[in-house]
Amino acid sequence: MKKIWDKIKIFLNKYKFTSTMQFAFINGIIWMLMSCVYLHFINLNNSTLGGICYSIIFAIGHLGAFSFGLWMILQLVRFGGEKAFKISAISLSSLLIFLLFADIVVYAQYRFHINIPMIGLFCSPAAFELVSFPLTMILSLILIVGAIVVGEWGIQKITDKFKFPKICIVWFLIIGMAFLTFNAVHAWCAFHGYREYLIRTDALPLKYAMTATRKLMRMGYTPAQKVQSSVSGEIMKYPLNKLNFKKTEKQKNVLFILVDSMRGDMFNSEVMPRLYQMSEDLPSAKFMQHFSGGNCTKTGVFSLFYGIPGFYFDQALRSGSGAAMIDSFAANNYEVKIFSSGTLASPPFNRTIFVNIPDIEQHTKGRTKLDRDKSCFENLSNFLKNRDKSKPYFAFLFLDGLHGNSIEEGFQRKFGSTMNKVNYLNITNDDKTKKDMLNFTRDATYYMDYAINKFFEENNIRQAIGEDTIVIITADHGNEYGESQMQNWGHNSNFARYQTHVPLVIFGLNRESATVNYRTSAMDVSTTIMQDILGCTNETSDYSIGKNLFDSSDRPYIISSSYLETALICRDKVFVMTVYGIMQQYDLNGNFIEESMPPEGMKYLLKIMAQYAK
Repeated sequence: MKKIWDKIKIFLNKYKFTSTMQFAFINGIIWMLMSCVYLHFINLNNSTLGGICYSIIFAIGHLGAFSFGLWMILQLVRFGGEKAFKISAISLSSLLIFLLFADIVVYAQYRFHINIPMIGLFCSPAAFELVSFPLTMILSLILIVGAIVVGEWGIQKITDKFKFPKICIVWFLIIGMAFLTFNAVHAWCAFHGYREYLIRTDALPLKYAMTATRKLMRMGYTPAQKVQSSVSGEIMKYPLNKLNFKKTEKQKNVLFILVDSMRGDMFNSEVMPRLYQMSEDLPSAKFMQHFSGGNCTKTGVFSLFYGIPGFYFDQALRSGSGAAMIDSFAANNYEVKIFSSGTLASPPFNRTIFVNIPDIEQHTKGRTKLDRDKSCFENLSNFLKNRDKSKPYFAFLFLDGLHGNSIEEGFQRKFGSTMNKVNYLNITNDDKTKKDMLNFTRDATYYMDYAINKFFEENNIRQAIGEDTIVIITADHGNEYGESQMQNWGHNSNFARYQTHVPLVIFGLNRESATVNYRTSAMDVSTTIMQDILGCTNETSDYSIGKNLFDSSDRPYIISSSYLETALICRDKVFVMTVYGIMQQYDLNGNFIEESMPPEGMKYLLKIMAQYAK
């Protein structure tokens, strides 16, 4: 046993495990000290002892984990030789400290962190056309970089000369415990919506704190509907100013129907004959070039209700900021009712969009999507029959059946599909499979058209539109079946028209019927509702980046996002900041192009990224 241990010590000494560990340890301490600057930006009017302790544990466990990673990387490099180690250690650690310094500067001004996509954006040709670098700034950066490199050279010398391995080992054990602790605490706080802790989590860069909503729900716990806190503070300013409204002669009811995964190219007389004909017969506006604010449910629904891009979702969640449009309906004495086939707890729309609406049913009964859709129709029908008719209502109906191409057994299909479910593991990109999938989706959309129309007939919605009700029908995103050059299937993979072009038809507004062919976006919907239905007199920018849907002026840029990526749609071109920091370019049909994001587009995107941050 002693011989084995002697051999291990010889191996450790030969490749200087101790000095490498000490080098990473000192850099980790530097990062943690620098992270104290971020705590200055946490917007809390007061703090609790628990919150302060959480910040300390978070800084130790989060940035300490990166120092452990630095140790592992440099140790591998050291196997290649001492010279390679010294160059790599000084270069890599200097780069990391400079990036942390740059992130502090950016966060201080804009309240968002530098990430890999942002670095890719700033390295693009558009950045050099847009941003000027004066000589004094260049010289300052050179001096800062020089000072960091000299400092890292000194640290490398110190860690080679002095040995304190026991301190480092104890410290890395503390880091491991802190890492597990802050992730566990964050998962619990995110589930229960404790604002102070969630705001603190938002401060540090590259944070990927654990959540466990579905796991805790399966264990029998119930997530809180509202963000809770004994302290006041925000991490976003939305809306920018107090909202004001002018009195309208008659408040109309609003029925808002959102169909998950409904494609814009299927709102026509062939695939959706009943609703399309209804749009021809009744006062309506059809928006034929309407684009979602996301290629997934989370960002697609968020941008639709908030009127701002989906990359603000986490800030809204952590600060407990509800959607201005929904809060405004409640403030104007509307009875607000929510009927959702999918759970409102994941994504947590109950703690973002509808956070200020009490007594929301987070789950709808039913074993399948089709069962839950039917339950939603039934629950909404009961509400319409028994509601308090002395006040107007806003009812949101979120249907999930089309997301799984659900078709009731025995329903007469129009497009000849024979599939009953989609197994994406067996999908191939041959023409037959694509045709079969499209026909299956057409039949499912045809069934959804039938189901909505049946609900309208049973509840006299056509008559209500003529009297006192506005009906809005749209979708959160589309679905692709290998149609782009990227040959993706489903959604949340690219921002070409197949995943972002969605239907939008509005019945009963006090406007002339129209078929609109200019470009509109999801962010325009909340703007139109706030102005045309609720009579909001504020500047649009107070609550939305969109325009009124009936404003035909040019919309050169539309922002769309997914869980991790952000896209700028510039007319018929799409520029995507991928999660790997690569700028991806293609047209709306999904064909790759060789163009750079225009400088003005980049300027617009950066402005919007900072507009509602606090």
